[in-house]
Amino acid sequence: MDKKRLQQDRDHAMEFALVAGAEMAGVYEATSQKASAKEVAERLGLDVRAVCIVLEALAHLGLLTQEEDGYQVAAPARELFLHEDSPEYAGASFRHSVYILRNWMRLSEVLKTGRPAGGERTQEQHAAFMHAMNSRLDEAVEHVVNRCMETASSDSIVLDLGGGPGKYARSFAKRAKRVVLFDLPRVIDHVKDAYELSGVQNIELVGGDMSQCLPDPMFDVVFLGHICHMWSPEENQSLLERVARKLSLGGVLGVVDFVRGHSEWAPLFAVNMLVNTPGGNTYTFEEYKNWLELAGLTEVSLEAVPGRDSQLLLSKKALG
Repeated sequence: MDKKRLQQDRDHAMEFALVAGAEMAGVYEATSQKASAKEVAERLGLDVRAVCIVLEALAHLGLLTQEEDGYQVAAPARELFLHEDSPEYAGASFRHSVYILRNWMRLSEVLKTGRPAGGERTQEQHAAFMHAMNSRLDEAVEHVVNRCMETASSDSIVLDLGGGPGKYARSFAKRAKRVVLFDLPRVIDHVKDAYELSGVQNIELVGGDMSQCLPDPMFDVVFLGHICHMWSPEENQSLLERVARKLSLGGVLGVVDFVRGHSEWAPLFAVNMLVNTPGGNTYTFEEYKNWLELAGLTEVSLEAVPGRDSQLLLSKKALG
């Protein structure tokens, strides 16, 4: 990486900070209809001079249109920041990234202590995280679910472990008899209302801590989507052993994550886990294969997830 690349990255980081900071302050909502800088400042309780500078910068980036009588969100930015039901909506992802980057800026402290910089997520941070996780590509979700269900019947019972907003659970529910979405109680409380998962008849929402227990009964398919990077090697070994005990004979375990040596993002995402979790990391295929085989699972395979820089690991519980 040369000096020019670093300067470009710095400039991009500044642009991101501008765009995301304006979103968090409510600037795009306040300019959904044409408004002057003074009107925006009054509406949001902000400093007029600061608003003037930021609105001009956003107009320079093409996110706002600027006329003599005020500013208004430009057409492309409306989809990004105003329409939550749009597939292009990114407002929550921007907020989530800001929360994450605040911890990255404390990396020098983390290097001294080895402890994460962040504490427990606030309700606002948690909502942004759920929205961000719900923005995964539908094509990728469908592909992963199809691969996990290839050898399973329509009478299968599926466990979506740590399934958050239920994007995978909804897809599994189209192919399985019953889907149990298991996540922390506060996650279940949030997604029950925010994503209307309780209205899907064959999805059961169960709250609990996967580090302590797993739900009943036995399952024909268990899916872990971007879970293992949050845990240490010892915690992953323990988790996968407990998951294996919940699999019926011939059952399938699907794991999606950033696998070192296959994902370009994996080394940087490991730093994200360093600053945000006590023991998280990203791991190689060989490490996953070892954990899975020690848990009694066989036929361990690895493949790319289409359209994403993540990988799908599949394994089975032997018939006997």
